[in-house]
Amino acid sequence: MALNDLIRRNVAEISETERNRLRDAFIALSASKRYPDGVSYWDKQNAIHQATHVHGTPAFLAWHRELCNRLERLLREVDPSLSLHYWDWTTDPTSNADGARLFTAEFMGSANGDAGRPFQDFESTEGNGHKRVWRAVRSGLPAVPADAALIGTGNDAAEAEQFSRMREALRLMAHDVAHSYIGGTIGQQHFAFHDPFVFLLHSNVDRLWAKWQTARGRAWRKNPDRIYGREGTDPTILSSIQPWAGGTGLRPWAPPENQQVVKNCRDLSVVGPPLYDTNEGLPSSKAAALRSGPKTYFFAGTRYIRVTRGNTGAGTIDPGYPTNISVWGWGSFGEGLFGLWGGIDAALDSGPKTYFFAGTRYIRVTRGDTGPGTIDPGYPRNISAWGWGNFGRNGIDAALDSGPKTYFFVGDRYIRVTRGDTGPGTIDPGYPKNISAWGWPADFRDSWV
Repeated sequence: MALNDLIRRNVAEISETERNRLRDAFIALSASKRYPDGVSYWDKQNAIHQATHVHGTPAFLAWHRELCNRLERLLREVDPSLSLHYWDWTTDPTSNADGARLFTAEFMGSANGDAGRPFQDFESTEGNGHKRVWRAVRSGLPAVPADAALIGTGNDAAEAEQFSRMREALRLMAHDVAHSYIGGTIGQQHFAFHDPFVFLLHSNVDRLWAKWQTARGRAWRKNPDRIYGREGTDPTILSSIQPWAGGTGLRPWAPPENQQVVKNCRDLSVVGPPLYDTNEGLPSSKAAALRSGPKTYFFAGTRYIRVTRGNTGAGTIDPGYPTNISVWGWGSFGEGLFGLWGGIDAALDSGPKTYFFAGTRYIRVTRGDTGPGTIDPGYPRNISAWGWGNFGRNGIDAALDSGPKTYFFVGDRYIRVTRGDTGPGTIDPGYPKNISAWGWPADFRDSWV
C-alpha cells in the first residue's frame, strides 16, 4: 500500500487509483494553486529551474533533491497521502512489457507531440511563448546503465573521491541520457519543467543518490561533514541554495514577500535521504521517552503523547494527545526532512535542565514538570561539543539517567558518564563498551541495535 506511508515508489507499480490522484494533484498545482505574484505553483517550478544553473557543479544532486522535496510538499497540500514517485529509466514508459504504460490519456498524456489529455490545459502563465507540454520519446529502452553500475561508480576509490565519481556518472550516463530520450519539452533546459514527467525522472535521480547513501557499511554517506568528500568545501556546496534563499530575485523568496529559506547543501534536510522503496534500509521511527515529575512523555516520529502514570504501568494518555512536537516551538529542531526522518532520538531529564537529541544536534531546555519550557541561549549545538570523540558523532540512539551516572547508547555500543545536572561530564575509564556486556538475550539485543 503506497498511499499515506510516505515512501516513493516506482510509479509504474503503484495502484491505478494512486496514479490518478497523483495526476490530479499535478493538475491542481497548475489550475488552482497560486503564489502571491499570481504565478501558479506549477509554472513557478520552471521559473525556479531557469533561475539556477547547477548541472555541472558538485551541487547538482543536492539542488535537485531540494527541488523534488519542495514539489512533494506542494503535492501534499493538494493530497496529503501522496508521495513523489519515480520513473525507473531502465524501463520503456511507452510499453506495457515492463508494467503499466505511463504515457496514456489517463496519466501522463501522449509520448509524442502535444501531450494533450490530461494536460491539454496545462498552459504557462509566465510568458516565453511556451504554451504546451510536448514530447518526442524515442523508441525502445533508454540507453542508461543499470542502477548498480551507476551507484557503484567510485566505490573502490578513496572516501574523498566516491561522491564526485558517482555524481558525474549519474549525471552524464543517466540523467542527461534520460532527458534526451524523452525529448520535446523535457529535452530543452529552459522549458523542461513544464512537463510533470520531469519530476518522475528527477525523483529517480534522487532515488539513486539515496540508494548510494543508504548502502550498508557506508553510514558516513549520511554525514553532512563527509558525504561530499573533496567537494564538500566547493562554493556551490557551501553557498545558500537558490532561488529559495532569495538571491535571484524570484518571488516569493525575494521582495516583496521575502519568504527566504537560507541553507546550504550540507543542511540535514538536504543530506537526509528521502524514503524510497529501494533504499538499503528504511529508517525506523525515531522514539524517545522522558520521565518528568507526574508526567511521562513518549516521542514517536514528529508526534508525542503525555501520560499521567505512577512508577509502574501504562498510565493514561492525557486529553488532546497525540500532538506534533512543532507545538514546543523548537523551530526546525526535530522536524527532520519535511516530516520524514523527524523526531527526537533521545531525551534526558537532568535536574533543572532537560536535554533533547535529534540527529547530530541537541538542545538544552529549562522547564518544569510539564510543557516545552524555553530553549537556553546558544542552542541547538552539535553533540561533538560533548567531547566524545567518534562516539555519537552521527547522533545517539538513547540516553538513560541512572543516579550518579548517565548512559548513552549508539548502535551496539554505550558509554557511562559521570556528570552533574548540566554539561557533558566525563566518560568513565574503559568506555565505550559493547552492550553485550549487559547480558541481554541475543534476540532482544539485536532488535535494540
